[in-house]
Amino acid sequence: MLAAHVGERTWRGVPLVTDVEETLTGPKGEIGNLRLTFGGPVRFSARERHVLRTFAHAVATTVLNAGLYDDVRAEASRQAHEASHDPLTGLANRVLLQERVRAALGERHNLTTALLLLDLDHFKEVNDTLGHDAGDELIVSTARVLRGSL
Repeated sequence: MLAAHVGERTWRGVPLVTDVEETLTGPKGEIGNLRLTFGGPVRFSARERHVLRTFAHAVATTVLNAGLYDDVRAEASRQAHEASHDPLTGLANRVLLQERVRAALGERHNLTTALLLLDLDHFKEVNDTLGHDAGDELIVSTARVLRGSL
């Protein structure tokens, strides 16, 4: 909705204004306002009001699209992290390991590349005797120690 602060002066029957404001709306209602403030009184015709409404609609659409883009980018980032990290420990999983090994082996800068594999001895026995919750806690504790060592 266009709001204009109209002075008492007119020019050829058209009120002179010092500022105009158009509400930015989206599917869920008002998202903001677009306000034009002029240095002094100006004539603001019906055609100019229509152009402002059209521009305000484009601005509202752009603002809403930017928010949607941010949501999509955040979701893609979250999914990429989930695809490459263990949900229990947050450590890189086999997919990320393979990707990083390929990248490290593909570099030809005379760098030394090493890969360390760890195995928790008797882990199956921990799961079988103490339960999967205890096994999960052992894995989480081990990951915490590894993180602290790096």
